[in-house]
Amino acid sequence: MEEKQVVDEIPGELKLFSDGSVERMPQQTPLAQSIPPSNHNFVDGVATRDVVLDEATGLWARIYMPEKGKNETEQKLPLVVVVSVDYRLAPENRLPAACYDCLATMEWIRTLAHLNRIKDQAITECELTKFWVSDSVDFRRCFLMGESAGGNLVHQIALACTAAAES
Repeated sequence: MEEKQVVDEIPGELKLFSDGSVERMPQQTPLAQSIPPSNHNFVDGVATRDVVLDEATGLWARIYMPEKGKNETEQKLPLVVVVSVDYRLAPENRLPAACYDCLATMEWIRTLAHLNRIKDQAITECELTKFWVSDSVDFRRCFLMGESAGGNLVHQIALACTAAAES
């Protein structure tokens, strides 16, 4: 088997190899610094929690939960409670890896919604408690948003979810 060779390179950024694989170089800019750890306590009105969705692919999401004010009703929030997905990026991961990651995230949300519906059926320690969304989220009102590549992914995921619901 032939050893892979560098076919093209953007110095300090990317290397493209003869087998089609890509290596992204570590960034030295402030934007590429590590993501701050999640904080389960409310800071500036928001708490966060990280959730591993798929250990095999490294897929994880961060849930951002807004703090309710003293005068707010007990009405549940729509799932704008932001779930930020750390999907696999191209070119290191060939498409449709990012789409699969986003679909897996929607499946995880669907599972949480299902657990929310059946939680009164003798489920004592379900995932909802672990992810603190059961008492705060109205799963019937779920919004998908994304920008740049994320906007395209959201569009594709919405189409896939709609097609699955119709079949």
